Amino acid sequence: DLLWVLRAMGHGDRLAIVDCNFPACQVAKSTITGKDPIILTVPLPQAVLAICELLPLDYFEESSVFYMAPQDGVAMPPEGTEVIDELKSTVAKAS
Repeated sequence: DLLWVLRAMGHGDRLAIVDCNFPACQVAKSTITGKDPIILTVPLPQAVLAICELLPLDYFEESSVFYMAPQDGVAMPPEGTEVIDELKSTVAKAS
């Protein structure tokens, strides 16, 4: 399903790579594909790198990559900072 979704995407489309706490199934129902591909067997950085190789980021957008963070005044847990730093490095490699 993931390859199908990536192939169907084009400029300006958005892909959400989320953890198990995000209501992905509910959000997927409101998309054009209606699909909720699940990646269980690959570490997140490896999955992001592979996705970026198949579907390059749109650099004509002001911000082509986003991540979720706590609201102002709430500190990001150290584990969250680790994940975000690793993913920033992964996206930089794919660029």
